[in-house]
Amino acid sequence: MKEIIYRYIKKNRYFIYSAFLAITFLCLTISEKFFYNYLIPIVSLLGIFLIFSAYIKIKIEYFFIISFLVFIGSLSFFLFGKQSIGIRFLFFSILLITFGFFTKYFYKFYERMEKNGRKKFINLGFLILSIIIIFSAVLSFSNYKKNINLSEKYYKEAVHFYRERDYYKAIDFLHKSINFNKFNYEAYNLLGRSYLKIENFEESKKYLICAIRLKSDYYNPLIALGTAYDKDNEFEKAINIYKKAKKMKSGDFGAHFGLGRVYYKIGDLEKSLDELLIAEEINSNNYELQYLLGSIYYKKNLLEEALKHFNLIKDKEVPKGFELEYEKSVKNFIKEISK
Repeated sequence: MKEIIYRYIKKNRYFIYSAFLAITFLCLTISEKFFYNYLIPIVSLLGIFLIFSAYIKIKIEYFFIISFLVFIGSLSFFLFGKQSIGIRFLFFSILLITFGFFTKYFYKFYERMEKNGRKKFINLGFLILSIIIIFSAVLSFSNYKKNINLSEKYYKEAVHFYRERDYYKAIDFLHKSINFNKFNYEAYNLLGRSYLKIENFEESKKYLICAIRLKSDYYNPLIALGTAYDKDNEFEKAINIYKKAKKMKSGDFGAHFGLGRVYYKIGDLEKSLDELLIAEEINSNNYELQYLLGSIYYKKNLLEEALKHFNLIKDKEVPKGFELEYEKSVKNFIKEISK
């Protein structure tokens, strides 16, 4: 039975190897969360399989051809803006090249041991190595899963405090969440947003950038990062971030409104108006949006249009966090229409 299985594997080793690689690629592309949460078992199983591949003497060129194709695939993902998948594929191609070199030198060692009549030691070595890898993978995975669960627990607590506007407690729980899972991009995002709420812009930018690095197509921290740059008076950086967000999700309020607000601050009223009018089509109920539109029309001496927008907010309470100071002339104009 053992000989039959061995002969079957040896005969169909390239098919089996290719099938395993295809499954691994699927694991790499499913999602960031799946990949990072199950990184240890994926790499461990791949390691066992590649060691076994070396044992049944898969040609070295096969490793390098596959790794080259995976590398080309990673470049394609980078070119099409899927950096997070590209990074995972790049990691996998480097792993394959490493195992290719391992196989190359292993063959030489194996042939030497065969000539010396020590093939049994090689078989025993493979068995022991496989057991060690499997045991280490199970142990690491068990510990990792425990850490993931703790990270999720602290993250959920942080979400609760964030919704209650207790940002300092949210920050405390988010740091705990990240300590247990360094790849929890949702925790980095909320941590950056929490620091933004308490106007600690440097810490906010740091953690929002971490979230984007972990998940390059993550829209929410991109908008928050644009806001952090805007509030920290780094207007050029804010514009670049909002433009990137607009390309990612063109029909969203946040990118257009953010760009419009920054353009208003630097005095480019035409560009500001273009962006804010698009934002108004998406969501016209925003207090700051209507104030900005009214102010732009007022500055352009289009008083009827200004009146229309100011009328929408004149009886509303100024929202908490509204940062734009009312210009004296605009303030007087609003007072007049409120009589």
